[in-house]
Amino acid sequence: EACLIVDPSYVMAYLGIIDVYRTLRHHQLEYEYCQKGIKNCKESPEIWNAYGLAMINMQIGDLSKIKQSFLTGLTKNPSKETKAKILVNIGHLNGLMGDYSEAVLNYLDAIQNDDTHQAAYQNILMNIHYFSDNDIKNRDVVVMKLLKTFNISKKFGRIDDFTDKLHKVIVEKLYPESKNTIQPSLLNSSTAYSRKIVLGYVSADFI
Repeated sequence: EACLIVDPSYVMAYLGIIDVYRTLRHHQLEYEYCQKGIKNCKESPEIWNAYGLAMINMQIGDLSKIKQSFLTGLTKNPSKETKAKILVNIGHLNGLMGDYSEAVLNYLDAIQNDDTHQAAYQNILMNIHYFSDNDIKNRDVVVMKLLKTFNISKKFGRIDDFTDKLHKVIVEKLYPESKNTIQPSLLNSSTAYSRKIVLGYVSADFI
């Protein structure tokens, strides 16, 4: 607040206070400061990105307006890191609208700009579960781009075979140390194969 009194166009102050109110779930204040930020820092891609997020948090029904905020951010010469964040948020929005193929393309574009952006990888894995066997059999553009990006063989059967390979490739990329975390002694144990394992899934998203 003190920074903005001294300089009403100080981008970092807006981003800081917007982040605080978002974390506290004071979304009305988050939204209002985004509006102030847009007014005083209209060339900031970060502010436009924050504005789109604030509209989502406010549950504004006009999804085209939210998407336009993100798209405007892309026109403001963002850094590669910021561009990746905006593309991921556009992907989230497309996912909300049920366009999972387009969402995956957004996440892939994000990776092209920042290959360390973990959320992009995670959401590729989530959205791919909404694909059908037909998406695989028809070799649609999304699946082909995934195969090329992650260097996965085109020889696979059902969708679950493809997603299994994709999971392994992404996990090994994000966590190279995971290759060495399996204990051989556990794998050789007879109880490892005979004991019943119960898996519990806790999720807000069981569509």
